Amino acid sequence: MGKVKKRRNFSHKNVTPPTGGPSQAEIEDAMEVDETMEENSSEKKPQDFLSGLTNLQGSVREATCVALASFFAGDGDASPDKLKMLQKLLNAGLLKKLLPRVVDPSKQVRLHALGALRNISAFGGLDVSEFMMTEDILTPCAKLLAEYATEATLVTPQNKDLHTIQIVEQVFALLTNLCESSSMALVQITAQRQALLPCMLLCLRLKQPALQLEVMKLLLVLSDNNPDLSRNLPQEFPPTLLQILQAPENSTKLRLTTIGVAINLPNVLDNPESVALLLPVLKSAVAYDSIGVVEQAKAVSDQWELSLEDYGTVEVIGDEDAEEREHEAKVKKAVHTVRAWHDNVHILTLGLELLSNIIANAGDEDDDEEWASDDEDGMEQAAHNQTATSASRTVSVPAQIFGAENVLPHIYSIVQSVVSIPPNMAPAVVNNFTLIRERAVNCFTNLVANVSVEDLTRAFDLTQASQVLLTLLANAKTDTAPTELFPAEREKAGDVDAAVMAALGALVLRSVEDSIALNISNDHLGIVMSCVQSSPSVEARTNAIRLLGTLGKKPHALPENKVLGGCLYQALGDSDLQVVCEVLNALFDVYADEQYDSVFFELNFLTSLEHVSSGMKNKIKSDAKTLDRELIAHAKETRLNLVRFIKYKKQHRR
Repeated sequence: MGKVKKRRNFSHKNVTPPTGGPSQAEIEDAMEVDETMEENSSEKKPQDFLSGLTNLQGSVREATCVALASFFAGDGDASPDKLKMLQKLLNAGLLKKLLPRVVDPSKQVRLHALGALRNISAFGGLDVSEFMMTEDILTPCAKLLAEYATEATLVTPQNKDLHTIQIVEQVFALLTNLCESSSMALVQITAQRQALLPCMLLCLRLKQPALQLEVMKLLLVLSDNNPDLSRNLPQEFPPTLLQILQAPENSTKLRLTTIGVAINLPNVLDNPESVALLLPVLKSAVAYDSIGVVEQAKAVSDQWELSLEDYGTVEVIGDEDAEEREHEAKVKKAVHTVRAWHDNVHILTLGLELLSNIIANAGDEDDDEEWASDDEDGMEQAAHNQTATSASRTVSVPAQIFGAENVLPHIYSIVQSVVSIPPNMAPAVVNNFTLIRERAVNCFTNLVANVSVEDLTRAFDLTQASQVLLTLLANAKTDTAPTELFPAEREKAGDVDAAVMAALGALVLRSVEDSIALNISNDHLGIVMSCVQSSPSVEARTNAIRLLGTLGKKPHALPENKVLGGCLYQALGDSDLQVVCEVLNALFDVYADEQYDSVFFELNFLTSLEHVSSGMKNKIKSDAKTLDRELIAHAKETRLNLVRFIKYKKQHRR
């Protein structure tokens, strides 16, 4: 009786779990809709499968939870068919049968039920997370934390259990997914902070890296844009965060996530010592060797197809010849190479994002005052205050420290290195480079906008930097990548158009405000105007128009003004309210005085602006309940300025 050799196309989906129950392939078969079958027959299949969740045998319940967790794991197969499968299961009562398994008598069932819910919440996104909230998913989660997240179970040596730690880890990961997708979850979980925060603090103090990371992710989501929670964290939290941040044995990912939480705490960014503590980890994360990155990217591209043959954790006992063992070793090596690249990209992009947020958010706490959307006096006072602030630019603490540490030249070097993507890369690797481009350019933008004049002019020549950015934009339009490296942790490649236009706008603004030399050729100006007219991105069009408005503040000849005015005139017809508001603000800047009145009246702006004013009034009135509140307030303020601008220009009409 010989043993069967393992086939190279062997799939872990076909392996029957050792505890019994359905395999992943059987799940797919159970949920497959056969159009030739009668409707009633096809509806019975999910019910039959879900019966495993209520089976009297614990091994079957466990196996069913494992199969669900595996099926909805982050393999990136978010196809319409798979989404239909999820909806089919939900309609068949998946949550009503799965949620009780979270408090199942068997600890193993609890663990895998949480894993299934975690994967389903990530896979299903907003709609599924909201549905989970309506099914009261927080109650069993709270029960598990009350039972397991205690000193008696996690700290006492005789009671410490790996499965207990894993259960708590899965609970926090599930809560993070819910908060990221559902505002309802964020509000309700924040409301339960008195019970939740002590559990989180206890887990952060344990030397369990995976658990610490999941707790830190949840704390980051809860504290982001939530000053009430950040200001009222128990006093034990800051020292605990500092201890995690300074421990060299902790992973870079954990320490970066800790920085994300720390910068949400009050006064951290105003304290030079606090910012100095964050900087070493950030500099380590954004360290960039362009030659090494390209070499690693080529290695990943060469081994990408081979890595797709990963056998996972499945072990098949059987005789293997030397060729088979050699092939399996190559697959494992390819998988390791791809995962190492993925981890490096994640750390780099996270570091860039944190640097960008730190420099942008420093000093923002004073800008939170709001006024009623119909309060014209409040709008005028806010505009006056903003003008006064702009006239007396202050350099924030992070900007001072980043400037002294030459962070801007380093980020600029990263931007230069990704101007072009090496040829013959796997589509997934191209997507990673696109993400690096966007994060690097965004970080560059915020640094340019906030560092001192001395640090800015020492870092690079503004004209050369603008040429680099426009070359990057031109190359980005030719780079295409239909797939992604790790679709399970899919991140949008980003809007490079918008990022580049924002960066150019920051350069032009500093040139105007600080009288720094910057020359933009007509060809490059044409690229900006093309973006205004044809970019599908609202943000890109808005940034490009803001750039043109800033350019219009610089002295220029009438022919140049006519070209600029013609572009803005066409943009007035944009269908997006935000873009129209930006066009109007640009017109206010360019035609504020009488120097270019001849062009203004030649292009018949006055009549067009009167039509725009009437249209904006109707748009604001009809869409006030559907549009973003901040956009409505901004549109009302802009229209108020427009009415006054029209009146002013009528007085100067010849």
